[in-house]
Amino acid sequence: MISIAQQNKTSRYFDMTTIATFLSGVTASMIQTTAGDAGTAVGVLANTFYFSSLVFSIGSAVNSLLVMSWRRSIVFV
Repeated sequence: MISIAQQNKTSRYFDMTTIATFLSGVTASMIQTTAGDAGTAVGVLANTFYFSSLVFSIGSAVNSLLVMSWRRSIVFV
């Protein structure tokens, strides 16, 4: 029963990791698309927001991977 509960909680973090990785790819593609508009103020602002979004989505993916591996460890209490 405990093992099933741990697997259910782990699957939620796996889903979060998958979504964050997908969003990181979309954001990286958008940065490539708008990289040529860096000469205007709006282009710089858009690239800044895209880059910060990329940082947060990668951080979310890494965080959920850490939690998922921590939940699967034997030491988890």
